[in-house]
Amino acid sequence: MDWRAAVAEQKSSGLSIPEFCKERGIRPNNFYNWRSKVSANEAPTVAGIKDRFAKVETQSRVSLELENGVKLKVAVEDLKAVLSALG
Repeated sequence: MDWRAAVAEQKSSGLSIPEFCKERGIRPNNFYNWRSKVSANEAPTVAGIKDRFAKVETQSRVSLELENGVKLKVAVEDLKAVLSALG
């Protein structure tokens, strides 16, 4: 059974879930279970267009400017150690 289609059909049918299931010989517990799975897999939409993900890249260095005007460029993996030493 195509549960995604069944869930969509039930929504548009105007029937309650028990009525819809009774007409189609579906156990309501199965329908509720599959409805939650289908809903969890659906991406949120905005104006009918699925949200898209953007690739985020991190830089390997961070620039720090201290109060005395000294500027540091620190590798991200060393940042914790540098901040600890400055603290």
